[in-house]
Amino acid sequence: MKNQLQKQTLWLLGCGPGIGMSVTSRFAAEGFALGLITLDATPIEPRVQELRASGVKIELCEGDIRDGA
Repeated sequence: MKNQLQKQTLWLLGCGPGIGMSVTSRFAAEGFALGLITLDATPIEPRVQELRASGVKIELCEGDIRDGA
């Protein structure tokens, strides 16, 4: 899978420290670039920094996807 999808980007909406970061880690290991949207980045920021340090292209945004504005 890694060779076929190496240039793909995965956006995770509502990413939290549990399942969201598990999914993030799994797709990062497969070579995906990642975009994470979360209500509060504080709990996941340390893991995001670890992934960046290991060479994963990852963006972290705070926001509420339920907000229509």
